[in-house]
Amino acid sequence: LRAYLTEEKLSAAKKRLLLGEYGRAYSPEGLAASLGRARWWQGDERRAFDRIERIERVTLDDVRRAFERYVAPGPRARLYLRPRHVPLLVRLFGWLYPLFQR
Repeated sequence: LRAYLTEEKLSAAKKRLLLGEYGRAYSPEGLAASLGRARWWQGDERRAFDRIERIERVTLDDVRRAFERYVAPGPRARLYLRPRHVPLLVRLFGWLYPLFQR
């Protein structure tokens, strides 16, 4: 991540987020959605009004710290599941399921 994440990429990501926020700020539906999202996720609808400032304050070090804390830690694990019993029709024709799943 350190080689990938640059100041230019961070500014581009912030610009994309801010464009969406500016669009929501000027429509009644967008403002209502922002208020509801802030109330649901953060417990306070007033957080919807300072979201733009919070996005602008994010630094490259903040993103790196968040990545190191939430994404990078821990070894990766592989999990193998063995079914106890697979019905005969599933064993014979199970490969057809994705074709008729719609």
